[in-house]
Amino acid sequence: MSKQTYFGSTKAVLGALMLIGFTATGARAQDVPAVGQPLSGTFETTSVDTNADGIRAFRQSLRVIDEVAGDSTIEGITEFSQGVRATCPSGNRGTRLTLLATPTAPAALVQRFDNTGDLLTMTVTSASACQDLTLGKVFLEAAGNIVGGTGALTGATGTFRVTGEGSLLFLTINDLFGAQLGTLEQTIVLP
Repeated sequence: MSKQTYFGSTKAVLGALMLIGFTATGARAQDVPAVGQPLSGTFETTSVDTNADGIRAFRQSLRVIDEVAGDSTIEGITEFSQGVRATCPSGNRGTRLTLLATPTAPAALVQRFDNTGDLLTMTVTSASACQDLTLGKVFLEAAGNIVGGTGALTGATGTFRVTGEGSLLFLTINDLFGAQLGTLEQTIVLP
C-alpha cells in the first residue's frame, strides 16, 4: 500500500506564547503547492507545573479556516522551563523559555476537523518563546511530530513547524493570556 503525503502552510492570527495550530491542505503534495491558511486563537497559563519551577504550562485554543481540508480547531498544552536573558527577534532584551523536555511534562496538540470529526494528534519536540515585555509581545518557534489520528487520519505520521508572534493581553507574576500571529508548515503522511 503506498503512502499519501499532504503538505500545508499557515499564516494567520494565532495565540501568543504558545504555539500552535496545524492544518493539512487535503491535496496531494505533488498536485498542489503549500498554501497559507488563516488561523486564530488564544493562549493562557494553566495550573500544571510538573517540575515545580514556577513556570506553568500553557493551553492553546485555535481555529483554522481551510477551504481545502475544511475548518478545524486545535487544542494543546505545553510546558516550558525557566527562562534565560536573551535578545528577542524584535532586537529588544527579553526572556527566552524553552520546552521542558521531561517524560512527565505536557507537550501535545489535538486537531479536530469540523467536516468529519477526525482527530490528528501531535507532539511538540522542540519549542522556544522569547518574551519582549518592552513591546508586550512573545515570539515563538515550535516543531514536532504527527503521531496518529482517528477516522481517515488513523495511522497518520509527519511533522510540523510553527513560528509566531503574539500579544500579551493580560500578565501577572503567575498568569498570562494573549493572542498570536504566525506561520505553520505541516506534512501529513497517511498509510
